[in-house]
Amino acid sequence: EDAYGNEVPVKPKYSVQPPVLGTISPKGAFSGSKAGQGTLVVSAGNIRVSTPVRVNVGSFEKLKIELPEEKVMAGKTYRLKAVGYDAGGNPIPVEPRWAVTPNIGDIEQTTGVFNAGKVGKGLVTARSQGIVTERALQVHPGELYSLFLEPNPVTVQSDTVQEFKVEGLDVKDNKVNVSESAMEWNVIGGIGEFEAPGTFRGTKMGKGKVTAGVGSLLAEAYVAVVPGK
Repeated sequence: EDAYGNEVPVKPKYSVQPPVLGTISPKGAFSGSKAGQGTLVVSAGNIRVSTPVRVNVGSFEKLKIELPEEKVMAGKTYRLKAVGYDAGGNPIPVEPRWAVTPNIGDIEQTTGVFNAGKVGKGLVTARSQGIVTERALQVHPGELYSLFLEPNPVTVQSDTVQEFKVEGLDVKDNKVNVSESAMEWNVIGGIGEFEAPGTFRGTKMGKGKVTAGVGSLLAEAYVAVVPGK
């Protein structure tokens, strides 16, 4: 309007402060994005006018699963989290129902507490208000829990060599890689000796055991040495 209230044609410019609140078209159509408070500004020439604006969180549109940052290991428990979002990416509290492919573990439906079981790849699923999302989840071997020696039992001729292999398992019986060279090898019963890690040579006839250990874990195999050639 001019000074007397007459309408005057103008080509206004529109802006939003802060810009993250949304966008405004050349015709003045405002679309909210991020929730918060700000100002809509219209200017023409050296005249400027503004009005407060508040953008509220929109309706629930998307669901995202947040996995643990650390490596998921068998035998451990993790609390998974799901966050809801509106169309503008604003977070919305949700109380999802959970499910997981049974080959890798089990999950509490209401809390998202995941008990990692078997090593492998699977899917975890969250559902809330009719919206479903899923993410790939991989379970890795847990901490070394037990050791086993193979073969056991075994009969060895005197002055011949028998190779022993160590198998490591976590608390859920998943295989854990172990280094035979890092093991402490011993012979019980004076029936032979180890020439190298895992390489046993029978000497004296009799019955005894060979052992392999690391830390507080120990594996053993029963060995009978019989006369050689």
